[in-house]
Amino acid sequence: MLNPEGTYAITHRVELAECDPKDRMRLSWIMRLQQEAGEKQLLELGIGHQKLWEEGMVFLLSKMAVQILQTPRYLQEIVVETCPLPVKGAAFQRETVMTDRVTGRKLVQIYTSWMLVNTNDWKILRPAAFPYPLIRGEMDGDPNLFKWKVDTQQGEVVGVRPIYYSDLDNNGHANNAVYGDIATDFLPKGILLEKEVAAFWVHYQKEGALGEELTIHRAAIDEDHYDIWGEGPDSRCFEAKVALR
Repeated sequence: MLNPEGTYAITHRVELAECDPKDRMRLSWIMRLQQEAGEKQLLELGIGHQKLWEEGMVFLLSKMAVQILQTPRYLQEIVVETCPLPVKGAAFQRETVMTDRVTGRKLVQIYTSWMLVNTNDWKILRPAAFPYPLIRGEMDGDPNLFKWKVDTQQGEVVGVRPIYYSDLDNNGHANNAVYGDIATDFLPKGILLEKEVAAFWVHYQKEGALGEELTIHRAAIDEDHYDIWGEGPDSRCFEAKVALR
């Protein structure tokens, strides 16, 4: 539903398949839900993924910052509200907020940074090349959340993660939400049975291709903060930070 202030909202009930053993919505499903809300807004505006693809352009996610104030739980009904924010340099910015449908309590706040690319050569296009108006919403985006860095001089190799067919989306590479699963899968064993994710930051540096094996590194900053990154055969695929509580 498009709102007069330029935001778009959907409602969603948290289903069992989206939850972990503690009945909490998994990080990857939170990421999928923000992606769904953004795509539905563009569809409502007549500029969904398929139309843009046919015109030789597509949005690719570059960075994401997720703040989880209270993790959505099984059968909870939530409202997902999203809107574009002003562009910054070559990046299109977007904010997404999830609230409890009954109480209005804010549960999750997500900031994303997207690049518009040419589907013929995958080169970045400037925002001025986007031929459609995007109504800027009135949400309070904070681009400072993107100012973080992973210390890749520390850490150790904790495993290898292949990119499987089931990871791929319709762009032909691993969907952005898959990296939420990768990051949480390579935390210390069993830690999420005792703690929960409070915040997550990820920088997508190279698309994960089918069959590619990522060497996963992990550095413990302290007992509640971890840096995780994945190295592909030729270059780094992603960098992430996970905060627990």
